[in-house]
Amino acid sequence: DLNTLLGLLGSAKGEQQVFVQQAIVSAVNRSPDKSALGDRVISAFQTADATHKEAFFPILSGIGGKKALAVVSDYSDSEDMRLRGAAIAASAAWVDVEALPHLIALSRTVTDTELLDAVITGLVRLIGMDDVPAAQKVLKLRDAFDVAQTAEQKEQILRALEANKTYNAMLFAGRFLDDEQLKSTAANTVMNIALENKDLYGEDVTRLLNKVSGILSGSESSYLRAAIRKHLAELPQGPGFVSLLQENLSGWKGLVADPIKRRAM
Repeated sequence: DLNTLLGLLGSAKGEQQVFVQQAIVSAVNRSPDKSALGDRVISAFQTADATHKEAFFPILSGIGGKKALAVVSDYSDSEDMRLRGAAIAASAAWVDVEALPHLIALSRTVTDTELLDAVITGLVRLIGMDDVPAAQKVLKLRDAFDVAQTAEQKEQILRALEANKTYNAMLFAGRFLDDEQLKSTAANTVMNIALENKDLYGEDVTRLLNKVSGILSGSESSYLRAAIRKHLAELPQGPGFVSLLQENLSGWKGLVADPIKRRAM
């Protein structure tokens, strides 16, 4: 019974509280009337005193939905740092991609390293879940990289790029082959994208893979270098992939200016 579980939430502590939170999420999500039960959880949150509100955030993130997200978003800039942190953590753990725009906004304002860790992790997870083309995911990951503060956060994003095997993902990772902190992760990303897509060939691919060969280390490095040499030898000859659009859209050919300027007209 949801009312019983909500009553237990106020008194439960530690591991017991986690079990109660999970039980509430399960009860709501499995209900044929999920919307009504979700509203009851939100109502209980709104009437709870400040000391008990924090326990509701993991529940709201597990339930999802626009109403729950609106409630959590309101607390993401709360003056109460404890509730603010709980709301940001809940946003990062959100059950579906509905929270992605909110997380993107948070990534541009959160400065606390620990909270940004959660935001970056949430962004990477939800971008991976998003049902959009790989090229769009790469752009979102690059935006996340721009706000990342630590090498660990940047490595997480570089690893996520591997799942989006596009030319631009490979090129972006290739920028960090000279970065002492990031070059190992960047090398793996470049290698895994290039070796799994023989449609990617040309000067950039050859240059980056040769550079990766010089970075590889460890027990499997000889095997991986051999795989790179074999891959390069089997690639077609020719200029390979040529992007029609530069990052600043200077390659755009249209009736008036570039797409951004035309949209504003």
